[in-house]
Amino acid sequence: MKKKVLVASFMMLVSGLVQADEGKVEFGFFDTAVNQAKKFEDAFRQNNRITGVNIDGRSFSLGGEWVVINSWSSTGEIQGPGKMITNGTLVLGKVKDKKLEDTMYVNVRLQPPVRGEWKGSTDRSCIADNNPVFSDVARAEDKYQSCAEITLESYVDKGEDAKRVERTVKGYAAAYGLSIQPNGTKMYTLDMAETKHSAHVYINRYLPKDGADLDELKRFAQDLRSSIRRSFFRE
Repeated sequence: MKKKVLVASFMMLVSGLVQADEGKVEFGFFDTAVNQAKKFEDAFRQNNRITGVNIDGRSFSLGGEWVVINSWSSTGEIQGPGKMITNGTLVLGKVKDKKLEDTMYVNVRLQPPVRGEWKGSTDRSCIADNNPVFSDVARAEDKYQSCAEITLESYVDKGEDAKRVERTVKGYAAAYGLSIQPNGTKMYTLDMAETKHSAHVYINRYLPKDGADLDELKRFAQDLRSSIRRSFFRE
């Protein structure tokens, strides 16, 4: 029975029967950080097809249609006890010809920017020390970071030592009978950080070099940055 459900879900996924739309979550005035985390996970279900992310009326475009591979959230304290924040994580992918190759990680703080709060560290994408094939550091300050870099490296399957995102992608591919890139594949990795005060959107996108257009990936990064700063941070 479980196998039939998986097959049916996959057929809907690839056939276009599920309408792609902006993934949207709305919060109530009295929602706690824990409530917000639960609502985020409920709003972004596995196999949903989304074109953007909308967090309580603040949104940004993902530059095309993506499938939700998985979502999760975490809560934590900032600047002393009692100030709880929530981070939401999305793992997204593109499926074509039973292949899952183009994947993206999105991590976003669910609460809006707050004056007087800021990041205590600089994101790695703001420090061009990884021999990138592309680097664009617009600003790298404690209250404002806007950085993107693209590196070219070989994919290394870390097996049991793989981090959660990689395990999630491999598990999804196995469940739906999808192939992923083999070990040693040359991969473009896009790392992005957009922050305002202590709010953030972090992006990591991975896609094989063969068949990819580097200029198109650069445009994707620039368009995504513009959407985040204009529509999500409302600058």
